[in-house]
Amino acid sequence: MDKETWLTAEKAVETGLADKIMESKNVHLVANICNTMIPQEVINKMRDQRAEKTNADFLLAKNKAQAKLNLLKLGGKNID
Repeated sequence: MDKETWLTAEKAVETGLADKIMESKNVHLVANICNTMIPQEVINKMRDQRAEKTNADFLLAKNKAQAKLNLLKLGGKNID
């Protein structure tokens, strides 16, 4: 078992390692570091969530900076 072997779904059924081939709904899979497969839609969802969080963090920092600037313009002290 030192050698690594890759089989297609068809070959796995042919050799008796699998009973049948499951139907796919055009799901594209991507390999991750753990050699498991992650559907592309999951990867896309995670990217979108990260982008949303980045945008939200940016807007929060921008609004906070604007509020500090407005306070300074009104003669307030710099608060952090």
